[in-house]
Amino acid sequence: MQFSQSDRLRILMEEYRRSQDMHNYYGRLIWEMGAIFVGGGLAALGLAASREKILPEAIAAIGGTVSLLMLIFYFNVRRSREIAEVHLARCREVEEELDMWQHRYAWEATHDIRGVEIPGEIKPIIVPEPSGYLLSEVLAGTLIAGSLLFVLVTAGLVYSLRCLQIIVVIWYGLWASSF
Repeated sequence: MQFSQSDRLRILMEEYRRSQDMHNYYGRLIWEMGAIFVGGGLAALGLAASREKILPEAIAAIGGTVSLLMLIFYFNVRRSREIAEVHLARCREVEEELDMWQHRYAWEATHDIRGVEIPGEIKPIIVPEPSGYLLSEVLAGTLIAGSLLFVLVTAGLVYSLRCLQIIVVIWYGLWASSF
């Protein structure tokens, strides 16, 4: 099907807008999930830590649940990052066709160690790592380890090893299903 030049421009701009919206959606989704999972997980661990008499089984259940939530969060961050990159890649394609630069500049600034030279700017712009997605992955990993350490310190080695075993089995299942 052939489109007129004005229709083609309108279609490309609409696709660009929608791709940008989807990129933004996945970014927001990660921070909303993080706020719920991280906040809830830390509150649960804090509640367990504040109890004078709490069964080791309860500590293991709380620590294991927090670890599982952080594992789910970690895999969602990884998936959302890849999906968002697909949308940004399409934005860059449209930009190239329409001689636009927003996402192409941003990509260069984050992927080229020399940064990006933008007309009118005094020096190249370099955006250093880490990205928000990477920080979210590190946060999730730290909280997985922290909750297992919490179980180890408060409930003992047997319970922490059992939690770790469950986490590893689920992690492997989620990882293997991603292929």
